[in-house]
Amino acid sequence: MFNGVGANDNGWKPGVKATHDQLVAIGVESVFVEFAGQGHQVSPEFDESVFFDFWSGH
Repeated sequence: MFNGVGANDNGWKPGVKATHDQLVAIGVESVFVEFAGQGHQVSPEFDESVFFDFWSGH
């Protein structure tokens, strides 16, 4: 499971982190990533390859 959230997305970050923590607690492999400099919507400069790298490795 991939749980990514913008580092500046203070509205969603606690919930995404809590979801990640719960998944790990029940034994589900989960990755939590905060995207530096990003809010709820990513900027045009955001490098979305992080998703493809994760998906291709899992």
